[in-house]
Amino acid sequence: MAQLGERAHQLARAARERIILLGAAGVTDEDAKLYEELVLYALYDHCRDPLAQLVEAGDVRAAATSTRTRKLATYDDFAAEYELLLKIPGLRLASAPEPAHLIALFFQTRRAFHFIYNSIVGRSLASAQLRARAWQSVFTHDTRRYMRALYDRMGDFTTLITGPSGTGKELVARAIGWSRYIPFDPKTKTFADDFAASFHPLNLSAPLADADRVGAVRPSARRVHRRAGRPGRLARDLPAAWDGLPRRDRRA
Repeated sequence: MAQLGERAHQLARAARERIILLGAAGVTDEDAKLYEELVLYALYDHCRDPLAQLVEAGDVRAAATSTRTRKLATYDDFAAEYELLLKIPGLRLASAPEPAHLIALFFQTRRAFHFIYNSIVGRSLASAQLRARAWQSVFTHDTRRYMRALYDRMGDFTTLITGPSGTGKELVARAIGWSRYIPFDPKTKTFADDFAASFHPLNLSAPLADADRVGAVRPSARRVHRRAGRPGRLARDLPAAWDGLPRRDRRA
């Protein structure tokens, strides 16, 4: 991977010099798209290791530390590389996000890869399909559209994970919940939230999960809010997994 990333950097810089030499006006839309994709990979490789360290630090299975207060010390170097490779006078790029948004997307990608591929193990076709479905539950099937418009709207959609008791539904739910988009603040060089602490698995008994209550909320987009002595109050836009929901009689 290190050699591939280094090669991507070399190609991106060589392509940049060629674009400047020949003039951005002579770059076709298809070539601009290919250049953008090459640069995005090179930029991802640029911050891969620092982001991986944040993921491992925030994984509550390894350590009870928060990523919210941890600074991404390499962000200035990342932003400078971004400006060098993507801000070429006259070159029109289709969908390159701003650097703060891009680093947030890269952090989300690194978390999704880490948690989905480490939580859903197995070499069978069924395991691979489950990992693919979990990935699409986070990013959809259209990555460019997700980057442009859907990154902060996925909390509006519910992911239903079914299966017998003991088959690992909570592992899948946690992998998805820990892979949500978290904004990055370039001024403080920190992420807006701690991905591990903001996911809330809720084990509901059948009497609590009555039909009216289940129908009134979106489980994947809300969590139980327990401040101010209000254990039943719900807050939006934070991921939660509801387990133990009762089966409904289909004849009713």
